[in-house]
Amino acid sequence: MKFNLIFIIFSFCCTALITLVLGRFGLKPPASYLIGINLSTFLLYIYDKQISSTSFRRVPENILHLHALLGGSPMAFVAQRWLHHKTQKPAFQLITKGIIVLQVVSITLFYLIVE
Repeated sequence: MKFNLIFIIFSFCCTALITLVLGRFGLKPPASYLIGINLSTFLLYIYDKQISSTSFRRVPENILHLHALLGGSPMAFVAQRWLHHKTQKPAFQLITKGIIVLQVVSITLFYLIVE
């Protein structure tokens, strides 16, 4: 659990920093947050891919899924394809795709209800 906390703190700080910087340039908070969470998601995938062949501790899969669930699913999907990372794990792919479907359905329902 202590190791997971390191990745959570890193991601929170990275996302917050990017959100604040983009906000200073006039970008609205939802858009700057989504850019921030997607960039931090991509950084976690890069890090995990780089250390996958070493003895260092890997990024837990639940942390990668959490980032996708919090809005980083577009970059999680892209990172998996570009880096060829976690593409051979059907269970991981199923959860990631399930998160994407859940988000698309949620956004669609939100806009149908609002309008």
